Amino acid sequence: MENTCENFQEQILELITGTLPAEKAADLERHISKCPSCRAYLEALQTDDKLLGEFAEAMQPRVARLENNVIDAINRGIPKRKAKSISIWRKIIKSRITKFAAAAVIIIAVLIGMYQFGGSIDGASVAFAEIKKAVNEMPLLHKVLQTERDGKKFYTENWYCFESKTVLSKYAVDGKCFKISSLDYYTMENIVYDPDSDVVRVSYRVDVDSGGLPSSPWLIVGDYIEQYVWEDAEVSHEKGLYEGNDVDIYYFSIARNFRDEREEAEFIVNRNSHLPILYKRRFWTPEGRLRIGQVISFDFREKGPKDIYDLGVPGTTKVVYDLESKKRFEKKRQLLQEKLVYEERFKEVYQLKEGEVLRHIPPSLAEPRIKIDQISRSLRQLKREGSQIMPRTATGEKERKNQESYYTMFSWDGKIIRDNRPIFTGGVSLKTAFERIIGLSKFQYDIPNTLVSIEIPGDWVVRKGSSKQQQLRALERIVQSYTKRPIRFERRQIEREVIVARGKFQFKPLSGTFDDSWIHVFSDKLDPDERGGGTLHSSLDRFLNQRLAVTQLNQQVVNLTESSDNVVHNYGTHMSAYLGKIPDGSERDAKLDLLLGNLARQTSITFTKERRKVDVWYVIDRHKEK
Repeated sequence: MENTCENFQEQILELITGTLPAEKAADLERHISKCPSCRAYLEALQTDDKLLGEFAEAMQPRVARLENNVIDAINRGIPKRKAKSISIWRKIIKSRITKFAAAAVIIIAVLIGMYQFGGSIDGASVAFAEIKKAVNEMPLLHKVLQTERDGKKFYTENWYCFESKTVLSKYAVDGKCFKISSLDYYTMENIVYDPDSDVVRVSYRVDVDSGGLPSSPWLIVGDYIEQYVWEDAEVSHEKGLYEGNDVDIYYFSIARNFRDEREEAEFIVNRNSHLPILYKRRFWTPEGRLRIGQVISFDFREKGPKDIYDLGVPGTTKVVYDLESKKRFEKKRQLLQEKLVYEERFKEVYQLKEGEVLRHIPPSLAEPRIKIDQISRSLRQLKREGSQIMPRTATGEKERKNQESYYTMFSWDGKIIRDNRPIFTGGVSLKTAFERIIGLSKFQYDIPNTLVSIEIPGDWVVRKGSSKQQQLRALERIVQSYTKRPIRFERRQIEREVIVARGKFQFKPLSGTFDDSWIHVFSDKLDPDERGGGTLHSSLDRFLNQRLAVTQLNQQVVNLTESSDNVVHNYGTHMSAYLGKIPDGSERDAKLDLLLGNLARQTSITFTKERRKVDVWYVIDRHKEK
């Protein structure tokens, strides 16, 4: 049997790429329908194929620029022979056989570009790589930032020492110094001089992490370059002179659509040392008015000031020690040590085993997560106190217990993902499990009243990328084990009128809205601003099956779109989108047509109303049936 499966699995890749002969494909499909191992192998390859293909398509603009850069280089190197663009990319992306290899090569190229060039893979990458190398060899960076805004001039001077992990700073407004400070990122000792009171205050920071100082000068300097490269800004270059030095001058220009402004910048680099000298940035309004102007000078030295007294603090100034901050700092260090212990236990309990799709963590085993959350709340409270933000009032015993009795869900993709976790107060009912863990809408399941009250307390871990059917079968086993009852999930086909979504998502901004980066859900009226509805950073599948189907339409949506699980976008819901409470009739039909048409214009997805058979998962208690 092993040899048979191995032979079939060799044919699966040919099946995906479309090169397997029809007679072999039929035999393979019959085998897959009976063999769980080969079926799982097929699903894994299909997922990889889809992800790599989408990644390759997303990278097309950058690949096109790389092609042009290579051709330009060839033209410069061989002036008598014009290189002709044959658009290798377009030939590759059309071939499903080469898509795996093409996407893999692109991934490798991107990773190499990020490693060597700090994130840049465009034409100026080689030059920026030289700058990065030169900058990172310097032990100390002196940076002076001067900003003009609303008629005021702001001055900030920083001395970064990367060996001792300290930063010295001086701040002024309109030429008047208002603070001189130093921060030691090893001890978190913070020394601040206030000229008005003529007092030096020594405290310990708990509102920043120890390791917060960038580990290299490029992580400071590179931020001013990389943002333009990644945002596809217009870049040009020329040679020149600056203060008697031969320099390279890089010009960046980019439109800021959210304000209809134009951002322009210059980056001046010494051609001999490859060290940056000056960075200028300006924001222009559509009317041509300068809104913000910034000038940053860079200076790299072997040695700098030792302490704040070298920056102008009088030696006779009174020194005050903040003993409470010292206590907070020691408390933070203790909490962080405890957190590390619980995080190790958390990984042991919550990580999924090979082949495991869904895990329920009973309250008796959820202690590591609960302790981590308690410690995190304590750390946030210390941070508020240390940053002089008004601390929250102490919670009562009842509220504290409520905070500790909630449960939550995690994702797993080789590691535990804690972002955007749904919160469950008390236990998880079957309804909650179907909707918030599995991701079904209310139209896709049916639970009898006798089973609605079942609740399963505890945390949950779901394998990212697993199918809903796999998750439901795992949930079925968990429910059976917890209730000790022969409860089954049975899939049946029911005929009903639904809305079918087809096509490939492609966002097209809608002008005249309060935010043209959103998908706007509305029928006949747009709200003047976002307060009329709501927003959600959601996958297209969840948006269609849950938010749109349940909240706005009260009608099932069948999602047949391409790549729906990987599309994530912000959307705004307008008041005219809530059709669920409008009774069936001509008014609802007219508004529904408008809503779907508006969505189609912004997403390139087609919506049709059809009567068709759909899958519904019925929860059945075999014991009751008997």
